[in-house]
Amino acid sequence: MVLKLFGGGSNSAKVFAISISKGRARRESIARKAIANIPEFEALSWDWKKENYSMGHGTFLQSSIVGNLGEEAKTYSGRVAPPYWYEIEFDLCASAPASKWFRA
Repeated sequence: MVLKLFGGGSNSAKVFAISISKGRARRESIARKAIANIPEFEALSWDWKKENYSMGHGTFLQSSIVGNLGEEAKTYSGRVAPPYWYEIEFDLCASAPASKWFRA
């Protein structure tokens, strides 16, 4: 399971592994369990999303907005200091670096 940091309007994301999930199930309960013991995530609200279509993210948890990226960050539309949020996704990417919260 990976944590992705998304900035508003940008298709780029920073990706970190937070957990290894046995099996191939992609359920909300599994994603919520992966973040349950991460204190930094307790204050955030999380929504379960389903984007099971071409170019969608699949099924994932999306956090509320965490903050803004700063004045140096701009979106494709020209907005300055766009918001950012987290997404917890089921990903088979074995090359993602482990986050400080990683647990096997």
